[in-house]
Amino acid sequence: WKFLPGFDKRFTVEEVSSFPEIVKKYLATYSSFRRGKIYMLCGDNGNWMNHSDEPNCHSVAENDAIEMPVYALRDISPGEELTEKYSDYEDANDPNNILKDFAEK
Repeated sequence: WKFLPGFDKRFTVEEVSSFPEIVKKYLATYSSFRRGKIYMLCGDNGNWMNHSDEPNCHSVAENDAIEMPVYALRDISPGEELTEKYSDYEDANDPNNILKDFAEK
């Protein structure tokens, strides 16, 4: 995955706090909270990576890099869903995550 300006979006906590509730709900569902300070909304292939407690892929997010290499953890069959364990790069309980109460349970 690579961040593409104009296609993918990054928002600060300050920006998100000023958004209407409906936008906060959308971001709580479809964005990820990175490094306790940035919400990342992927408009490309990263949008199709789903969560699993037993994933077949792993992303490596380093600092504020705009690229996040994705590695297969095992052989993946054609047509098989690509999955990651979201908690590997996002802490849902981060006190800086102002959207945690908007996330659907």
